[in-house]
Amino acid sequence: MSTDEPPRAVRRIKAGTIGAAVQGYYGSTEFKVLADSTKDVYRNVLNRFVD
Repeated sequence: MSTDEPPRAVRRIKAGTIGAAVQGYYGSTEFKVLADSTKDVYRNVLNRFVD
């Protein structure tokens, strides 16, 4: 575990929710191959939607 990054909060995500779909997308190959700047933009939009 890197000491440079703060620990991430563990969030329980209920199956069948938008949050679960978003988390699945984050783990997908389609998301992983995006440029880092694009991932940041997508995460910002999707996380606000989930919240």
